[in-house]
Amino acid sequence: MNALVPLSPQHAMSIAQAFATAKMVPQHFKQSVGDCYIAVTMAHRFNMDVFLLMQELFIINGRPMLSGKLTAAICNHNLAEPLTPTYFGEGNNRKITIVGRVAGRDPQSIEVTVAQVRTSNEQWQKNPDQMLFYAGSRMWARRYTPDLVLGIMFDDEAEAVEAPKPTLQNLLAIQKPAEKELIDPTTGEVVEHVDPIKIEMNEGSSWGQFIEPLQRYIASARSIDEVDQWMMLNQDLLLKLREAKPQLYKLFEKNIEPTKERLANQ
Repeated sequence: MNALVPLSPQHAMSIAQAFATAKMVPQHFKQSVGDCYIAVTMAHRFNMDVFLLMQELFIINGRPMLSGKLTAAICNHNLAEPLTPTYFGEGNNRKITIVGRVAGRDPQSIEVTVAQVRTSNEQWQKNPDQMLFYAGSRMWARRYTPDLVLGIMFDDEAEAVEAPKPTLQNLLAIQKPAEKELIDPTTGEVVEHVDPIKIEMNEGSSWGQFIEPLQRYIASARSIDEVDQWMMLNQDLLLKLREAKPQLYKLFEKNIEPTKERLANQ
């Protein structure tokens, strides 16, 4: 078992505190001991390295969301025989059969077609077989190892997430963490304000790694003009987000609305 896997709540907390102050963790885990603690306990549950799990674990509307590749990795870490895919057909009729085996059971399989699981994610155009494998792995895990993935949301399910109604409590919950946990992208330090910049997305980055810091930066803006500058500098990625993940884009728009209203009333 990996040395990072905790054996007690106290051990988990000490690891979470170390990760929360690290510069190498994803942005949404920086300065958040609670989220890091949850990631540590999830890594223990899945028998995985905490640092590797964090790279593919995101927070959408207060729920943990796993990437497709992490879903497959979790299954393979916890099965007697790893998931094995076989492909047939073409286009929307392209089908995958995935076989895996839980310890003490016979091999079990599922079949799924592109037409059943395809979303607006642009990766379905670029890597359809890989996306089909990720979707099939998720369905296999839901069916045969529900105890492993109970309560977890997957990346291709995020589009169906409804944004919370903008009650006063929700608006305060959106604004306060941004004020307390604003991270300077250059130094990694906690700051009170960041001047508008263009946020870069590296190869392999998720939309959550773009939206979450942008939302917090906008929440710290001192004027409507500054909000507009953030939006203008990041317009190219925002347009791509709206096309690839329309529901996430709508959630982003709703989450920055309280900041715009506050600044407009100053």
